[in-house]
Amino acid sequence: MCHTSVRFFMRFSKTEGFLFSTIDSEFTKDQLSQRGIALSEASEGAIYIRGDQLYQNSSAVLQALSDCIMPFSFIKIGLIIPERLRDKLYRIVAKRRLWISKKLNLTCNLPDWADQKRIVDVI
Repeated sequence: MCHTSVRFFMRFSKTEGFLFSTIDSEFTKDQLSQRGIALSEASEGAIYIRGDQLYQNSSAVLQALSDCIMPFSFIKIGLIIPERLRDKLYRIVAKRRLWISKKLNLTCNLPDWADQKRIVDVI
C-alpha cells in the first residue's frame, strides 16, 4: 500500500513540492533527529512534515490529504475525531494493509521516471 499511497499523493497533491523519502534515508533520519524523535518510534507509521511541524500516524495522513486537491482535502474534517481513536483505526488499517491491497487489487509499481525528482534521498 505504501507505493500506492506515494503514487496517490504524487497525482493529487496541490504542488510538486510534496516530496517523499524512505524511513531509512539520511533525510528522514535528520528530520527526526532535529525534532527529537527516535527512528524506532517513527517507523511504526506514517510521517508527514509541513514546514516545521511533524505529524505522525492518522494525523500525518489527514494533514497530507488536506494538502491535496479537492475533494480529498475535505477529509481533514477527520481531525475533529480524538487522536487516540483515529490512531487506533490507523493501526487496524496498517496491520491489514497487505490484505486490503490484495482485495482492492492495488499494484506496487515504482513511480515513473518523471516523478523520481520528488523522491528525496533514497538509501
